[in-house]
Formats: sequence, C-alpha cells, structure tokens
Amino acid sequence: MKKNKGFKVGDKVFAKVKGYPAWPAIITEDKNNKYDVKFYGTGETGTVKAKDLFYYLQHKEKYVKSLKRKDYNEAVEEIEKAIQDAGTDGNDDDGEVSLDSVVSSNTSVNNNSSAKSTKRKRSASVSVDKISDTQVKKKAPSRSRTPHPSEIIVNSFEETEKKEENGNSETNSYDDENTHLGKSSKARNNNAKEQDINSKLKYKSIEESEGINDIERNTDEDEAAIDKSKQNVPKSTYNIDDVHIITTDFLQGLITYAEYVKQKEEIYNKMPVEDRKKDKVELLIVKQPEGKLVGIKFNYETPPPLNNELDYAQYEESKAKTILSFKTLVEQGSSQPEDEPHMFVTNLNFDIDEVTNAVELDLIKRKREKVLWLKTESNLIELDAKIKSNLGLDRADPKQALEHLDKMLRLQIEPLMLKKHPPVVDMVKRLCRYIGNVKEWNLNDDQLEAFEFDAARVRNKAADVYLKFSSIFDVEDETKFWDFFSELVDTFKEKIKDMSESYVYALTAEPYSRRAFFDAMDEAEEMKIILSKMEKNTKSNKTEKENSNKTANSENNDEQVNVVENSNPIS
Repeated sequence: MKKNKGFKVGDKVFAKVKGYPAWPAIITEDKNNKYDVKFYGTGETGTVKAKDLFYYLQHKEKYVKSLKRKDYNEAVEEIEKAIQDAGTDGNDDDGEVSLDSVVSSNTSVNNNSSAKSTKRKRSASVSVDKISDTQVKKKAPSRSRTPHPSEIIVNSFEETEKKEENGNSETNSYDDENTHLGKSSKARNNNAKEQDINSKLKYKSIEESEGINDIERNTDEDEAAIDKSKQNVPKSTYNIDDVHIITTDFLQGLITYAEYVKQKEEIYNKMPVEDRKKDKVELLIVKQPEGKLVGIKFNYETPPPLNNELDYAQYEESKAKTILSFKTLVEQGSSQPEDEPHMFVTNLNFDIDEVTNAVELDLIKRKREKVLWLKTESNLIELDAKIKSNLGLDRADPKQALEHLDKMLRLQIEPLMLKKHPPVVDMVKRLCRYIGNVKEWNLNDDQLEAFEFDAARVRNKAADVYLKFSSIFDVEDETKFWDFFSELVDTFKEKIKDMSESYVYALTAEPYSRRAFFDAMDEAEEMKIILSKMEKNTKSNKTEKENSNKTANSENNDEQVNVVENSNPIS
C-alpha cells in the first residue's frame, strides 16, 4: 500500500468539503495534519484535514467532473494554468506523475473553459493564478457556503465587500448575465453546449491504472468501522463515560414504536432503515439481589440485514423484550451473568447515582440540541421577513438585505427547515434575478448606478445562498434544484396533512421517523424525571418536618419533667 507523504505549502491539491465536489486548491499554511487552503475559481479559503486532501495531478482523473458550475470549471482551468506557469507537477510525491502524462488527458476541458475565463466579469471572485510562494502563507477567513458546524466557516460580510471593492476595475456595471442563476438564454445555451462536450470525456481512475488503493483509506466510513471495532474489545473496567446508558422506558418505547409502525405498515415497509449508530457500548443497568450492578448489552448481537424500517422496528421490539426478560431474572436472582456472558458486562466502575445523572444529562443534551435547532429555524424565518421588508416595491435597502442574506448563508440549516418553510427558498430563488422597481422610484443617474451596483451584489449573494440550499440536499446542479425541492415539499405536505399545526411547528425530525417518535417520548421522560424530583423533595421536606416536630416535642417533654421535679408537691 502506498503511503502519502505530508503536504507542504504551495502544493496543488483537491480539497474535500461536505456538500461540494473535491475542489482544486492550493495549500497556504501547515497546521499539524490540518492545512489552510485557498480554493481556485472562488478565491475563498478554509482549513481542511490531511485526510481530505489529495495531490491534484495524481488524482485528477478521479476527481475532475463535468459540472454545470462556472466556478468549478474556472477552478480546474486556473489550477492547470498555475501548474503550467510554475513548471511543477502539482504534487509533492517525488514526481511519480509527470505533468505531460496527465495534462494531455484534459486538454479539451481546458480549451472549453479558456474562452470563458477571458470574459469573466464577476468582481467578487479572486484569481488564484498569481499566488506566489510568499503569498501562500497568509492566513485568510474560511470558505463560505458550508451548512454544517463540522465544515468550513463562511467568509464575513465585510470580507465580501472588500473583495468586491478590490475586484476588476473595468467592471462597474452588472446585469443578469453575470450572476450564477440570472444568465441570459444565450449564455445558458452556450454553457450547456460546453457541458455536453465535457460530459463525453471519460476518466479512468488512477487507482485502477497504477494500483493506488489508499485514496479512500481514511474516509468517514472507515473511521466509523474502526470505532465500531473498538467497541467489541472488552475493557478491564467500564467507567460511566465509557458507556451509553439505556433505560427501561427506552426499551418500552421500542416496543411501543414497533406497535405504532405495524399500524402504518404501508408507510414503514417502504421507508429505509434509519441510522441507529452509537459511539459507545449501550447498557441497561440492573441491580442483582446482593446489590451489585451489572449491565445488559443492548447490542449483544450483530443485527440481521434488514431493508426497511418496519422489519428493523420489529427486530428491535424482540430484542427489547428479551433484555427486559433478562432484567427481571437478574433482579430475582434466577439468572447469573456468567450463564450468558455475551449478554452482560460485569466490570462496572460506577454507582447507581452516576447512572441516574448520566440519564438526565443525556436527556438535557438532546433537549438543548432541539432548542438550538428550533432557534436556528426561527432565525431563518426572521431573516426571510427582514429581506422581504428591505426589498419592497415602494422602497429598497439592498445593503441591509445583503447583510441579512449573509447571515442566512452562515446559518446551520437542515433540510427539514426548508421543507417546513418553502417560501424562504422561493424568495432566495427570485432574488437571483432581482432588479428592483426602478421605474417607479424616479432615481437620478447617480442613484440608479449605485442601486444597480447593490442590486447585482444582492443577486450574487442570493445565488450563493441558493447554492447552499441545493448542496444541503446534495443537488449539484442548481438549475434542477427547484423542481427537486418542490417534489420534496409536496411529499412533506402529504405526510403532515393530519398532524396538528403545533406538532409540525415543533418537529426537528422528519415526520413518521423513529427520531420524531422518540423526541415525543423524551417529553414524557422529562416530565417523569421532574415529577420524581418533586416527589423526592416532598418526601424529604416531610421527613425534615417530622424530625423537627419530634425534636420539638422531645424538648417540650423535658421541660415538663423539669417543672415537675422542681415543684413542691405539698404546696
């Protein structure tokens, strides 16, 4: 197996970012297994792990794609030109892949995109061709258009303004042809023809031609498999942080969920199995008659290959009943862990109070995640309202609208949020062609020029947000996203038609999903914990009061005895 060497500043690479294809970039700074990179085509920057970087020319045939994305095609063109100008091979792997051996395979791609680069007008983009060895070490903000916390942080609004002010000075006028989605029909047709040519190119993987099989070695799936294998290695002792505590209520919930699923068989037998991945050993804690705690493994066996949620829910129902039966037998002393060693963990290094606290903390964590989710959704709706207010027919404040669009770009938006509020997507889609109501505003020449400049910035920023929306749903072609999204919304509306408005508003998981079911169960479990604490406090207060009364009575009795002893019986 071939081992990749460490990357260095100036290397030309592909950088993988969630929601985007592997993107041509140059390394600008080494941060100990993490690297700052600058992306070709967009001029944006970010920090990427070493496992998500691949030498450009070595992996070019695997990762270069034919996409209907202007910035991606420009990125490929720019990195090719940068490699040719620098006279390097685009990697730091001892030159095992030469420039001549690879560039020729992509000549047609370069020819198709070269004509477009000379006419590029979007001032917000920054050319990466001129990056020198002294410039690449400069640190810059993170890359935009990334919807999740684990991804790269978006550029600030101020940085965007700075780029636009320092852009191509010969371009001060904007029109729909210069935006992502506001191209004229002629421009779109030309682009489509170029993409038809590009789509005919076939790339053979270097893994097949040279036997390089370590490219995907460090993917998330491989890491998950490693973590899973670690779960199966017994520990000498298990602390509370080593395990995930499941409860009797959870197991009863699995049984109830299976009964619910069976009532709606026509839905769940078509639904794929939901992700149930856990990163720790899952245990139901049981107390033996002598007072010792033992854990019954929830995943005591490898699940069978099941293809739909109906079958898996019934499988978990059977497993929950089995574990509850073992719980009863262990508590009664009728079954010993050594009788079924594959079912039990006995070397526990924690007490029942730690178990109770762990269950409560886990519930609080899920509650906080839900509150954060709903808060983000609320911010999304609020920004949508503000943008519409800023760009009304009677008046317009495009600068304020730009700020709100930039904030929307930064939100950690989930697909369900957009399906619950499709007018947000529709608004952003329309803004990609925004020109204002200038005919009714009677603007002078200077005002008109200033507004058209700001309106173009609104269109560009809206196009960035729209691209983010499409990437959230893993749709690479923005032109097809609206039809795809509309179908999803129709399906979503059909699912929630019999649900109350308040229930839909509180949804943070897909309707009819297992997660949505257990979110509702969390509410009941939370109420149970609250009532249990109230009952415990009431008993404690009652006991304290009784003890206080006993003490007071005892003191009164002592005083009465003293009075009797000191009194004169004759008198």
